[in-house]
Amino acid sequence: RIAFVVMLALVVASWTSVPACDGPGWSRAQRCLRSWVADPHTAELELSPEAVATAIDFGSSHGWQCLLGETALSIWNIALLVDKEKQHHWHAISAAWDGIRGLSWEAVARSGWRVFSLISVFCGAQIDRMSKGCQTRVATQQHLRDDDDFVITQLQQSCWNASLAEMCAGDWPPMVVLAAIEVRFDPVDPDVWPDDPPPVIASSKWHRSAVVAAFAASLPVLVPSLELQLPQLPDSICPSEAAFFLGWVALLGVNVVVESGRGSGGSTAFWCKSPHWTQLSVFSIDREHREESADAVADCNKASLVEADAFQVLRPLLKSLSHQRVGLFLDGPKGRVAVKLALQMMVEFPHVVLVGLHDVHRLSPYYQSRGLHKTRSALEEAGCLSYFSDEDWFVKAWADLDRYWDLDGQAESLGSYSQTLGVCLSPTEAVDKQA
Repeated sequence: RIAFVVMLALVVASWTSVPACDGPGWSRAQRCLRSWVADPHTAELELSPEAVATAIDFGSSHGWQCLLGETALSIWNIALLVDKEKQHHWHAISAAWDGIRGLSWEAVARSGWRVFSLISVFCGAQIDRMSKGCQTRVATQQHLRDDDDFVITQLQQSCWNASLAEMCAGDWPPMVVLAAIEVRFDPVDPDVWPDDPPPVIASSKWHRSAVVAAFAASLPVLVPSLELQLPQLPDSICPSEAAFFLGWVALLGVNVVVESGRGSGGSTAFWCKSPHWTQLSVFSIDREHREESADAVADCNKASLVEADAFQVLRPLLKSLSHQRVGLFLDGPKGRVAVKLALQMMVEFPHVVLVGLHDVHRLSPYYQSRGLHKTRSALEEAGCLSYFSDEDWFVKAWADLDRYWDLDGQAESLGSYSQTLGVCLSPTEAVDKQA
């Protein structure tokens, strides 16, 4: 694919503009790519593997309509490989650069395809450190702040024939300068979904306060025999969060809990200790098996530990449970991609009557432009009836369950009592439980 792109690039090397990519498919692919380039780690909170694969495959299935779009998606495909595999593709990336450099660099930077940023991912891995680089002095912090267009023009004049190794050389490599400029030309809006937004649960005439009252009144009856004082495990939900989720499980008549993101097994152990354990089955999914998680649930003969990727196994598992009432608990994936996955499961499988998401505290580095935690905001705006374990009515009544756990210092940094567990009920279920 890269070779064909390079050939096409050489044919149009005299162009002064870049062919545009139009249509919703191209737009979606570009949004996904821009989100990933902005922060590959944060992109895991925004994009599902399915969305990434769809974006990349879009280019290969729609012909060579857009030179930069095809090139960018091809390079992105390589960038997703593990480091050892990336090294084998240095020549392909270098060849792609040879084709791109004949275009107008300003047009490339303004195209929104983040080509310079993508190529910069490879800088430092296979470059010749002895290369003298481009003989230019324009790529300085001062010039970057003064006139981006001027910097790009001077760079293209000075580095027109530069190899990829030369573009990546130096303390302030020209390729990195170009990457910084193209991001400023077209910054990522943190409030915009990089992929298609999640489905909105149809609203209904429910009364939130009535459901809160029903839950609060029944909780003391639901959890008195719950053995909440389990050993504190790394990254586990705390006892009050466990009681919060199990209260909804009992109130909604859930008889199967499907959790994704088992970690050390702390949450799974709580589900095992439920007083309704004789009626409750648990399926716990995680991409890797940890011995400590197996130890945490060693005495739970109804807990099935599944080593797999939730994006691959969740749908077939939920389909097989169509005659059950399912509560879905997500502690991985995280971020808005978790909210999207949860809502999709609620829409596709009506027997999923409850969804819980962990780590939805109010403050986070992962925030929208108005300072709100993206995951929490997405859950609040989903259309379902949402509740959070850091709400005053719950904390005042049940925070004492955490008296043996070390939660000091969390409130100030998180803006919440704890890491916080949020739940989402369908409006139909909420109406049923008002009485």
